[in-house]
Amino acid sequence: ENVKNLPAGGKLPSVRELLQTYQIGRGLLERVLTELEKNGLVERTPRLGIFSKLKESNFKHLIAFISPNWPSETNFSLHTALAKAIAADGRFTYTHYNLSEPFFGQLSEKMGDILIVLPPSGLLSLNDLAYLKQLTVPAVLISRNMTDMEGHYVNVFPEYGGMLAAEYLLRHGHRNLAVLFSEPHVADAVMRVNSFVHYAKLNNANVKIIDCEIRNFENSATKTYETLSGYLKKNPHPAFTGLFVISDATAMGAMKALREADINVPDDMSVIGYDGISQGEFLHPPLTSIFNDNDQIATRLVSAIGSYVKGDIKNIRIDNEPGILIRKSVEKYPS
Repeated sequence: ENVKNLPAGGKLPSVRELLQTYQIGRGLLERVLTELEKNGLVERTPRLGIFSKLKESNFKHLIAFISPNWPSETNFSLHTALAKAIAADGRFTYTHYNLSEPFFGQLSEKMGDILIVLPPSGLLSLNDLAYLKQLTVPAVLISRNMTDMEGHYVNVFPEYGGMLAAEYLLRHGHRNLAVLFSEPHVADAVMRVNSFVHYAKLNNANVKIIDCEIRNFENSATKTYETLSGYLKKNPHPAFTGLFVISDATAMGAMKALREADINVPDDMSVIGYDGISQGEFLHPPLTSIFNDNDQIATRLVSAIGSYVKGDIKNIRIDNEPGILIRKSVEKYPS
């Protein structure tokens, strides 16, 4: 009766929930489910759950993208890319959730049949990982390298992106560099900064770290502008000639502060950002940036999810190294 009341392709409760609801043994439940399958009423999809087969021709599994509830061009870009890739693939439907804190405590298998999760902060705690593991649907973590653990992930190599930024400025002759820590101290941001600093120092460059001390949910661009403006008032002739700003959205604030301090980009100061957002093209000059191709990531991820649902692969794992979007905000330092 419960199956008949479900919408076409509707999902039944998990085996654990069915056992608790009906207070029966696992053996009896298995026989009931087998009988329902024989009668064409349900379909058991490995790793995803039990679904009604009534009018199944129109049924598609639901993919949910879950991201932090704060303004972010990166989040929006990935959301747009996933929606486009899923529509082009045709095997799934799509929804998007923005969650505030406590982020992990709000995750639920009711959100979708497959969850794509962009965590908001820091290194994942053991409690976060335990919560994800107890979900009855697969959860794919974005920007988290879990190569040494069982799980699903998309690794976008932020540490490699930081090194690319340093290498690009060094290649253009800049030996005195600065990095603007213009985002909250989350894992990806820390890796971008640390890898930039370490690579520059390994190549005997000088590096200054300017920390904007931004917290989650603060307006990062405004705080970046205020922090760099204050620094330049105290240091009107900065020693560095190459500046790495760890997100494009905050690079807009940094370039405004440089302009108001009569520091010309790129003649006096080369600037490189991170994320490759479309608005960077309309800055003056257009912003050179480290970026991940979100369209490519989304297409590969949807394909991997399809293989996972069919049982062809055990884990959903995507590695995607960043590249450089070359525009006009970096110039060679006069020798």
